Amino acid sequence: MLNKNKEIYVIFFEKTTPSKKGEYLQIYQGYYIPKVGNRNKSYKKLGYVSDLKKQGIEDPIKYFQKKVDALNEKENSVVQIGDYSACKYAGHFLLNAMFNYLNLSKTIDLMHQT
Repeated sequence: MLNKNKEIYVIFFEKTTPSKKGEYLQIYQGYYIPKVGNRNKSYKKLGYVSDLKKQGIEDPIKYFQKKVDALNEKENSVVQIGDYSACKYAGHFLLNAMFNYLNLSKTIDLMHQT
């Protein structure tokens, strides 16, 4: 996803890490920051594959890959709230704030009276 405020690209991925007890399964969040580079952090710890199989999940890797795909779909979906872009009216708020700060309404009202 492109976060327009910070320009960060976000993606989720599944990672299995071998250890003495077995394969450990986690969901990671990877993101890219321009001029800084790639960063990854653990999003959710799922547990050992053998323990997940004991809990009744036949193929934990495929099962949680579907969850990762859903997270990516949700993260990368574009939500449109209205028909108009907020950027289109951004100048209005700046001018309105300056208008109120300089107290120009009195000056304009006096000009209309004459």
